[in-house]
Amino acid sequence: MAKLNPIDPKLLKIRSRVELFEGVDKNRYTAIISVRQKSRILVKDIQKFETIVDKMTHYCNHPFHHKKLILDAPLCSKARKAMQLAGWEIADAAL
Repeated sequence: MAKLNPIDPKLLKIRSRVELFEGVDKNRYTAIISVRQKSRILVKDIQKFETIVDKMTHYCNHPFHHKKLILDAPLCSKARKAMQLAGWEIADAAL
């Protein structure tokens, strides 16, 4: 059975346009970041998301096996490819 735990971004000193969740399924941890913004997400933003996952790792005291990004913003095609190569699963919030 899967379990989804919210994490307050303020505890990690992260801007309020993101929602953070820790997903647990059969002792496999997933870092889930939901982004709400109007501007396009670019390749340079990938490092910001990796930093957020690092902060979540330290806060939760365990590594994350999967990383998922839920977007309510346009995503640059180069950024999509780079994130998929870095192991991110990308989902559209509208679906």
